[in-house]
Amino acid sequence: MYKKDQMTSNERMDAFYNGREYDRCPVMLFVVSNAGKYAGLTHREKRSCAKNQAAAQLAAYERMRHDGLVIEYGLNGIGTACGSETDDPEDACPSVVKWAINSVDEVDKLNLSCIEMRNDPWLRLNYDAASICVEKVGKEVGVFSTIPGPLTAAASLMPVDRLLRDMRKKPEKAHQLLRFCTDAAKSVIREITRSGCGPFLSDPIASETLISASTYREFVYPYSKELMDYVKSLGMGMGYHICGKAVNILDDMVNTACGTLSFDVQVDVEDAKRLVGDRVPILGNIDVVQTLLMGTVDDVRQEVKSQLLKGYDSPKGFIVSVSCDMPVKTPLENIDTIIETVREVGQYPYDPGLWE
Repeated sequence: MYKKDQMTSNERMDAFYNGREYDRCPVMLFVVSNAGKYAGLTHREKRSCAKNQAAAQLAAYERMRHDGLVIEYGLNGIGTACGSETDDPEDACPSVVKWAINSVDEVDKLNLSCIEMRNDPWLRLNYDAASICVEKVGKEVGVFSTIPGPLTAAASLMPVDRLLRDMRKKPEKAHQLLRFCTDAAKSVIREITRSGCGPFLSDPIASETLISASTYREFVYPYSKELMDYVKSLGMGMGYHICGKAVNILDDMVNTACGTLSFDVQVDVEDAKRLVGDRVPILGNIDVVQTLLMGTVDDVRQEVKSQLLKGYDSPKGFIVSVSCDMPVKTPLENIDTIIETVREVGQYPYDPGLWE
């Protein structure tokens, strides 16, 4: 337990989800792409082995005692397991440079057996990393793994521009691809949660920035709902994040029965609270670029207070968080300031006068 806290993270989150009093506002930081910095590792070094992947998360937790470690299975994991190839940058997230398929017409080339621990070294690496973290700190803090949503998984298998085109021109084949991606995501969830970690669904390609709300409802919602139901059948819940614009699909996202709702800076916390705050806990969205990457410590402190003021009275609860995965070069002192500010002014019972 951190010296300024009165509870462990697990105690805090249990109280949060069950309507009991807790010591301070929870803070979920999604230390993912930049996690290596806490252990003196580049991104390539961090992703090179399970020991480093775990060491980065444990070092970040040792420094901040935030409410959740997040193992970086990542958005391209299903694609690379099935034959897509990525580049290998020293200190950035890998990007797909060669796709497994080029059209939804090639979906029959894909094989679900690729998404099994015995056939997928990257899945095995992240399972082992999660296992290390759960063994070392799982009694006091939750450990999670990112899971790519169906549309984002599809975009790791084929170029996104062709995917979006084929969804319009070849909807039946597009649904077949999304069926594969949903089954693949289930396989990842089934395998990696045996470590004791929980899943967190991230589907940035499903953003209203790229597709309409009606397209989301046709091509994304049914499969996302199925994944949430699958996770519930395993005795767990799963958070849900979509990047970019999402105001018009917030209700649909919550209808999937997600455990928590996370969103980007294009969604205002007050709007989310008004629209869905009575149905699901919401995660605030501190701007990872303008505030955390490019801003000052004072900028961060002010935005944390602003987020608390907007979200503290959300009926199902509010968690201070970030708008997306933090860039690799985010100053660590800015991230420190999030949790430090919450410890200073986010103690329970809340005093909104401290945030103005």
